[in-house]
Amino acid sequence: MGQRIVTSLLMLAVFSLIGLAGINLAQANMIDLYSFDFGSNSSPVQTGWLQVTNNTLYSSQLGYGWDDTVTATNLNVNPPEYPNMLRDFNKRNKDRTFEIDLAAGTYSIELYFYGNSNNTDNWSVYLGNSSTVLATMTGLPRNTEVTRQFDITMPSAGKLDLKFQADKGSWQINGIKVAQEAPVPPALLLLGTGLLGLTLLRRGRKVQKS
Repeated sequence: MGQRIVTSLLMLAVFSLIGLAGINLAQANMIDLYSFDFGSNSSPVQTGWLQVTNNTLYSSQLGYGWDDTVTATNLNVNPPEYPNMLRDFNKRNKDRTFEIDLAAGTYSIELYFYGNSNNTDNWSVYLGNSSTVLATMTGLPRNTEVTRQFDITMPSAGKLDLKFQADKGSWQINGIKVAQEAPVPPALLLLGTGLLGLTLLRRGRKVQKS
């Protein structure tokens, strides 16, 4: 009977640790942190999203914004997904950087694009002033939703700078979603290590009795 208890506890501890590893690595839960809807002061805002206009400049109080003014365009369209977010955008034919205050951690970033005409302009999104390309666009088909996704790790708290730069013509951005990898709750860590410690203790007692 004692051997069965030890075996059961060992299996439970192993599966607990495997589950924790899964949370840390491949199957980490993502928490939506920011959803930015880019447009003008008069354009509708997607429910649950934050409005970013052509005049939304970064400030430490706001925690996000452009480094300089851009322009805004409203489209006479009704996209099937995110109708209020995708129907308008910010754009510019000069480099501009969208800045977001983030804590240390791992993040998933999604960029959303939509237009009502065939756009043959090419543009890229860089990590600040570095040469690291986070996303590229080679034209935007008419009435087609296009997304670009990338993951990034912030080693410490600071600003994530997304620099938009057009290789030809102008760049545009309709929406940005920022999701953060959820940390493993301390209770789960204690559960896994506690179960393992209890198993080892039971095994030690069994050896002493024999």
